[in-house]
Amino acid sequence: MIIRTLLLCLTGLLLSKETATAQFGLQTGLLRDRIWSQSYNPANLAFSDFETFQFGSRANVWFGNNHAAIKGVFSENNTITTATANRLVSELKSNNVANAGYAWELASVNVKFGSRKWGFYLNQGLSATAGFDEPRTLGLLLNGNGPYKGDTITENKLFGNLRQWRSLGAGTLLDLGEKIKLGVRLNLLQGTRLFNLESSRYQFYTAENGTNLYLDADYTFYNTPGFRSTGLFDLHGFGTSAGAGIVAELNDKMTIEAAVTELGVIFWTADRNTRSIRLVDYEGVVISSILLDSLDGFIDSAIDSLTNLVLPDSTRGSYATPTPVRFRVGWSYSICENGLFNATIAYNPFRRGSYTSLPLISVAYQHEVLRGLKLGASAYGGGYDTFGFGLVGAYQINTRKAKFDLLLGSDNLTGLLFSSLGRGMNVFGGIGLAVD
Repeated sequence: MIIRTLLLCLTGLLLSKETATAQFGLQTGLLRDRIWSQSYNPANLAFSDFETFQFGSRANVWFGNNHAAIKGVFSENNTITTATANRLVSELKSNNVANAGYAWELASVNVKFGSRKWGFYLNQGLSATAGFDEPRTLGLLLNGNGPYKGDTITENKLFGNLRQWRSLGAGTLLDLGEKIKLGVRLNLLQGTRLFNLESSRYQFYTAENGTNLYLDADYTFYNTPGFRSTGLFDLHGFGTSAGAGIVAELNDKMTIEAAVTELGVIFWTADRNTRSIRLVDYEGVVISSILLDSLDGFIDSAIDSLTNLVLPDSTRGSYATPTPVRFRVGWSYSICENGLFNATIAYNPFRRGSYTSLPLISVAYQHEVLRGLKLGASAYGGGYDTFGFGLVGAYQINTRKAKFDLLLGSDNLTGLLFSSLGRGMNVFGGIGLAVD
């Protein structure tokens, strides 16, 4: 029961379905004249094709990890079988990281004031990241301590964070000449929900009889008040972030780009919870899978026997978290009038948001197969889920006064189509309108 209390908060981060690679825009970022691409490089505002205004909305969801195939993780009855749990644990190594989330561009609008283009952006999203070094940490979460009777499990790199936010941004272009486009963006951020488990450690032993336990653990985490439920006006943090990007046309066929986005900080009002646990020869019970046990029964028994032992000391104060900054560089070459080849490197070094322990390297090709219809394919290596491939379709309907856009695709279809191989997956879609 003790170790279950300590790790229960991490389970939601590892296995949450409400919440990957779409956040790097391996395909969407290449659609420079569509408003969605401006999230990945603010300089793409220069290529937006409109006279009166341009509007767009887009959403994407993702899930992935860096070591285990996701087969069996998502099932119709919302449970993970013992066989799947054992396979997941066996495929893990050290430095295990899982990431899930969603991002929703509620409204993006481009307008002109005089000859200058401006972009305004209203977004919201949620991202969860969790990590640990010892594969049996996941085994404890999924199967309880029963399978580990007589074993000592030591974990020194346990962390997890969940962040939910809204942002209101404005961007424009700076004049660097006809061939070089420079875009900048400033965002005001509202933090609505935060959970952050700092690097924590534990040592856990279950005796051969399965009921006598030993636990030595230290943990510190921060959470916003009312974490379980947030309303429209529940604001627990404020901050700013900035981004800048450049696109340079080397010649008629070749283009290079670079961008830094989401560089900033959020200041939260949060509770700091900390505890050091030293329990020797505690007489508990063998724990079955926490995903199958009754949560109500767990809470009742935990309150009865462990409240004073494992619940933290809590103090409220101000706490700052950096935003998940993203770095991106790319090279594009127009193979023909309707075909574009691209190579991109994306990187997020922080253990937040779309975390990548390694840079992600992608190659992509897009072709306008019919008037208004662009299809694309991409493949990547690196990042947090190691490898993947994706497809995208973008269709534009032209009338005399307006253009209507539709977007549907994925930067990582591997987990969706080949779950026994893929370590992650994502889907995204969007709509757009440009009025002449």
